[in-house]
Amino acid sequence: MIVERQHEYIDAARAAGVSPARVLLRHLLPAASGYLAIQLTLLVPAFILAEATLSYVDFGFPQGTATWGTMLQGSGRGTIVAG
Repeated sequence: MIVERQHEYIDAARAAGVSPARVLLRHLLPAASGYLAIQLTLLVPAFILAEATLSYVDFGFPQGTATWGTMLQGSGRGTIVAG
């Protein structure tokens, strides 16, 4: 993002009196959209794994909440749910 701030079109927008928020929304965020998509793709599975691990060891959501970790925790005890 720092490299993008040094482009001439950013300087031209500032010279034209454009607000910093508009420069960010109009120029910098579209230039960083590929980076943000990759970060999202890599972080979402890590968050899911972290939540499942914490729920499995009883540090996550309470037992009544349906998450991967609580389901795994229940299956480890041989719990049978009558349907």
